[in-house]
Amino acid sequence: MRLPLDDEDATFSDGDWTGERLERRSFVGCRFERCRFGETRLERWTLDDCTFVGCDLAVVRWGDSTLRDVHFVDCKLTGVDWTEAHDLTLSVRFTRCTLDYGSFIRLPLKGLRVEESTGADVQFADCDLREARFDRVRLDGASFLRCDLRGASFAGSSGVALDPSCRLGKTTLGMQDALGHLHRLGIAVE
Repeated sequence: MRLPLDDEDATFSDGDWTGERLERRSFVGCRFERCRFGETRLERWTLDDCTFVGCDLAVVRWGDSTLRDVHFVDCKLTGVDWTEAHDLTLSVRFTRCTLDYGSFIRLPLKGLRVEESTGADVQFADCDLREARFDRVRLDGASFLRCDLRGASFAGSSGVALDPSCRLGKTTLGMQDALGHLHRLGIAVE
């Protein structure tokens, strides 16, 4: 399947661009279903109000791309370095996705939504994650370093390990994770 340089309100199904280099594309209101972008370089893409459903985007490279109002559903996004995106806005959302081994560094992710996903060994560093929602997310081995987590919620999530360098305030944690963080405050529970 050939991918156009730009399109609006189109649906692309079962495309396979694994390992390719695709440059300068613009999509508005488009839907990608069961497409394969594993190890693909998406250079200077603009995605506005797009949805990816059941897609394989493992180790995709975003090379100076812009993502606005993009929703990933049931997608494989392992090993993605999200810092390569030129503009990754707060409106990026993940539902039932695999985000393992990815990195989010120095990104403005205020209001980020991650639902029913896994984020094993994901690195968040120097990110604005105010008002972010991690609902029922497995974060085993994930790290949050120097992040602003004021108003963030990790309701129903597990494996939340926050570094003391994070800025907290009205941050919601599950009971098990909250108990695990009491040592930061010098509090022991018997």
